[in-house]
This record gives sequence, C-alpha cells and structure tokens, in this order.
Amino acid sequence: MINQFQNHPDPIRQKIGNRLQVLRGYRNQADYKSSTSITANTCQESLTLARRIISSIDSL
Repeated sequence: MINQFQNHPDPIRQKIGNRLQVLRGYRNQADYKSSTSITANTCQESLTLARRIISSIDSL
C-alpha cells in the first residue's frame, strides 16, 4: 500500500506514502532493534505523522 501511494501521480498521495514509510521505519526499529531506545520525541513525531496521514486520507 505504501508503494501505491508513493508512486501515485498525485503529490498528496505521494506525501501520504512517504509519511507511512517513515512510520513503518519507526515501527520496525521498535519491533526488531532491541538496542534502539524509543524517545519521547520519536513517539510525538509518530503521533503527529499518524494524525496527518489520517487527515490527508479523509480529505481525498
């Protein structure tokens, strides 16, 4: 799904895809890299990205 958004000609959909990719990276770090600490800043950034993604999808 991320690739479909990123490869879409609509720049809004591309931005959604890029934000989803960032969130996926954060999740993979949390799930698979036990040496990585999750900071309050990363948590806040994740929440902000998620809200922006939802808002963007709602406006499509």
